[in-house]
Amino acid sequence: MKFRLGDSTATLSILLLTSSSLEASATPNTISRLRQFSLSPTHRASKKAIAFLLSEAPFRSASGRCRLEGLVALQVLYGH
Repeated sequence: MKFRLGDSTATLSILLLTSSSLEASATPNTISRLRQFSLSPTHRASKKAIAFLLSEAPFRSASGRCRLEGLVALQVLYGH
């Protein structure tokens, strides 16, 4: 996803990941996406962010619905 920031030429690119991105069958594709995202050229006014969605299902309240195991797994995967 790419968003324009205000009236300037600055942009924010966001790579969205979910827990299914960290399953064994999806890991090679996720690593490839992370590399491509981090190495893609940007100009000085551009920013990048990786968002890890703690749930793949929509919900109104996060209370008791999310665990951090997926986020920890993403941090380990991104360290490769």
